[in-house]
Amino acid sequence: MDRAPLNRGAERRDVALTARCRTSSGLRDAAELTDISTHGCCVACKGLIFDVGARLFIQPEGMEGIASVVRWVVKDKVGVEFDVPLYEPIVEHLSSLHPRRTPFTVTAL
Repeated sequence: MDRAPLNRGAERRDVALTARCRTSSGLRDAAELTDISTHGCCVACKGLIFDVGARLFIQPEGMEGIASVVRWVVKDKVGVEFDVPLYEPIVEHLSSLHPRRTPFTVTAL
């Protein structure tokens, strides 16, 4: 089944960036950001459960915390919208430092 593209305000960049997440109630867990733009990102987090509209504070490795709100939830992944958009050069820098690498497979000769 084909889905209509989501209406996003900025280009998403595929990354693999470790982060710490904290809910508004204080629960914390490690996470991975798997795609990011100036306006939001996808967060994979196995230890926390989220509802749409929940507040989430994300601290990517080497950065200050980013306040956000959960916009969608699918299993252990959530899409969040940042309260304050990130500066585009920061997103570019993060995507160049932490690109998602496609796992390679070994084939028999």
